[in-house]
Amino acid sequence: MSHIWPGAATPGDGAGCATLTAPEPTSDWTAVSDDQDWRLQAELNVAGDDALDAIVKDVDRLDGEESLVTHDGATLFAYASTQQGLATAHGAIDEALARADADATVIISHWDDRIGDWHQVDPPLDATAQADLDAVVHDAEQVETRTLVATAGRLARTSVEEAMQRSAAELGLTLTTVEHRHLLTTQLAFTVTGPRGRVDQFAGGLQAEGLAMVRAEARVFEPR
Repeated sequence: MSHIWPGAATPGDGAGCATLTAPEPTSDWTAVSDDQDWRLQAELNVAGDDALDAIVKDVDRLDGEESLVTHDGATLFAYASTQQGLATAHGAIDEALARADADATVIISHWDDRIGDWHQVDPPLDATAQADLDAVVHDAEQVETRTLVATAGRLARTSVEEAMQRSAAELGLTLTTVEHRHLLTTQLAFTVTGPRGRVDQFAGGLQAEGLAMVRAEARVFEPR
C-alpha cells in the first residue's frame, strides 16, 4: 500500500537508492490564458420546482463541443474552454430564462493555475476582494523547494512515480525523485521546486495518487 506524508527522505538500513529527474516542464504557467477553463455560475430566481425543471431541461441541450452545462439545485454551471464558448452558453441560458420568465444572478470565473482556483472576472471584484486575491497570487508565486515522501508497495511504485513525473512536467515544476528500495516496499522522495501554489497542487495530486493506489491494492488482495 501507499502512504504519503510531507518530510525528508531517509534511507533505510540496507536500502538501495536511485535518483531520477523528471522531464523538462512542457508548459509556461506564468499567467492565465484563454486556453484555460471558463465557468458561468447562475443562481436561479424561480418560483417552484416545475419552473426550475423546465429551465434545466431547456439548457441541457447546450451540452456539446463548446460547453458543458450542469446544475446543483437552483444553481446552474456552464463550463467552456474559451471565453467565446462560454459567451455562447451564456446567451443561450439567458434565452432559456426569458422563456421561463425568470432571472438569475450570474458570476463569470476563469480558472487560475497560479492559485489552483476560480478567479471571478465578471462582475469585477471590489477593491477589498481584489486586494485579497492579489495577496493570494503573490504568495502562490513565491518559489520554494519541498520534499514529499511516499512509501509504495511493489504494485504501486511505478504507477505513482510515473504519475508524479507527468504532474510535475504539466505544472512546470522541477522534480527529482530519490528511491530507497526495501524488500517489499519502496520509499519515493519527491523533491519539487517551483511556485508555491503549483507545489501545493503537486502535493494534492500525490495524496490523491496514494489513496488511489491504496484502493487498487485493496482490490487486488481482497479475499475471494
